Amino acid sequence: MEHMKRLILLVPICFICAFSTLTTSDAEAALDVVVSIAPQQWLVDRLGGEAVHSEVLSPAGQDPHSFEPRPRQIAHLAKARLYFTIGLPFEKRLREKIEDAGMPVRQVDSAAGIGKIPLIEHEHEEGAEHDEDDDPHVWLSPAGLMIMAENIAQALTTADPGNAQLYATNLARVRQELTALNQQIAARLKPFAGATFYVFHPSFGYFAHEYGLRQEAVEIEGKSPSPKQLQHLIAKARQDGARVIFTQPEFEPKSAEAVAQAIGGQVVPLDPLAYDVAENLKLMAASIADALSDE
Repeated sequence: MEHMKRLILLVPICFICAFSTLTTSDAEAALDVVVSIAPQQWLVDRLGGEAVHSEVLSPAGQDPHSFEPRPRQIAHLAKARLYFTIGLPFEKRLREKIEDAGMPVRQVDSAAGIGKIPLIEHEHEEGAEHDEDDDPHVWLSPAGLMIMAENIAQALTTADPGNAQLYATNLARVRQELTALNQQIAARLKPFAGATFYVFHPSFGYFAHEYGLRQEAVEIEGKSPSPKQLQHLIAKARQDGARVIFTQPEFEPKSAEAVAQAIGGQVVPLDPLAYDVAENLKLMAASIADALSDE
């Protein structure tokens, strides 16, 4: 009889606990978001906090220009509420798959409203050639990040109006941080206005444009330079007094190493796809300032 009484008392308690857990789980369900690259994920995480769960498609060390999502990633994308694009080539093909499959995920261009610049690939020979495609590396400047933050915050608010105040508060904080970051980088790089820094892949056009610098790329139209083009680049680097060639981890560094060896310089890694993009921009500014100081 005593055992039966205890059982009767436990049943409603267990029911209440189960109901409480279910309610809490529902209340804490995060907005499921997918992004193309890690710098976007940093923005989403800063703006959304615990109200958002983010996943990135293109992994670290992968060239996002040639990336293709795996079936598992596409399956996860089908369950997401938002997918933030940024203007990379693989997104167009992925968009077609999403639309053909009738996936309900809402696609949002996080780079909407950013004034695009051309992807200038090289000026290695007379009659410099330019790639007229837009440069997709819009996240590599505080101004671009500011616009992206506003686009992302607006989309999060539309999808999850219950957390509108959270997104607005976090957006204000991110704006302040990026404004301060821009001022800090501008002061650091002001003495080098008009200078040229050398890179393997032309990822840093927006950064260079914002701070009055020029980037010169080793890569030509997505390929390593021919021996003749390499010799012309080496001559130009010597003329500019370059001592550093910046390389990105997703690209083969042999051509950059050849240039660095020929000019008596060094190869320095610089990752345009690092997750903490604000901290990465500080590192870029410091690395470029150091490189130009040595010239």
